[in-house]
Amino acid sequence: MNLGESLYRIRRRASLVGMWIKLCTGHGLPFNETVNSENFMFCRSKLSCLPLLPWDCADLELSNLTIQDDKQIYVIPNSASQAISAHDLCWHKAPDSEHYWPLKFFARIPFAPGNPIGDIQLAWARSRLQNLFTFSLIGNLTDDLYIKRQVTRQMEKIMLSWISANPWLKGVNYISTMECALRLISICHAFDRVRNEKISPQTWQAIVYLVHSHAYFIRRRLCLFESSRYFRR
Repeated sequence: MNLGESLYRIRRRASLVGMWIKLCTGHGLPFNETVNSENFMFCRSKLSCLPLLPWDCADLELSNLTIQDDKQIYVIPNSASQAISAHDLCWHKAPDSEHYWPLKFFARIPFAPGNPIGDIQLAWARSRLQNLFTFSLIGNLTDDLYIKRQVTRQMEKIMLSWISANPWLKGVNYISTMECALRLISICHAFDRVRNEKISPQTWQAIVYLVHSHAYFIRRRLCLFESSRYFRR
C-alpha cells in the first residue's frame, strides 16, 4: 500500500466517523427530504430524458417477461437478479439463511464471508431494483391499459417500500457505493420509460429524494483503490 492509498483510507475512515456523528446528532441528512419535484425537468417532462439502452430496440415479446394468472402480472424469477414483486418486499432479509440484517449505521455491520447473517451479495442483488426496468419493459410492450396501470402501480409500490425500509445511512444497502450507483441507474431508467403513465406526485418526490441522497453519498464514498477483500465496498 503506497502513501497515496494510505492517506485515502485515513480520509475515508474519518468521513465515516463524521457521517456517524451527524447521524447520531440528528444532522445526518444534508438536504430536504421533501421537495417540489416540478422544479426538475426529469420529473415534469413528457418526453424521455435518458438515452436509449441497448435492449430498448431488441425483439422482445411480452411472454418473455411475464406469466399471467388471474390478471396478475409477475416477473419471472431470476436467481441471478433475485427477482422481486410487490408481494415480497423484505429488504433486509438474507435469502440464503432467512435471517435479517440489522438496521443500524451501515459501517458497523459485519458483512464479510463468515458473518452470522448470510451472503451480502444476495441482499444487495434484490436492492438494485433492476426488476423495475423489467416492469417498465412490460408496460411498454403491452397495449392493455389495465396491465400498464398495474405495472406502474407495482413499480411505485416497490420503490416507495425500499425508501421507507432503508432510512438514510442505515442498513446493508448503504455499504457498497457501487450498489447505490446501480440502484440509482435502475430507478431513473425505469421511471423514465413510464413517465406518462400517471405517476403520483409522491413517487416523483421520492425519486428526487433518492437521486439527491444517493448522489451525495456516492460523491463522498468513491472507491479510488481496489479492495482486495471486497471490490464493491
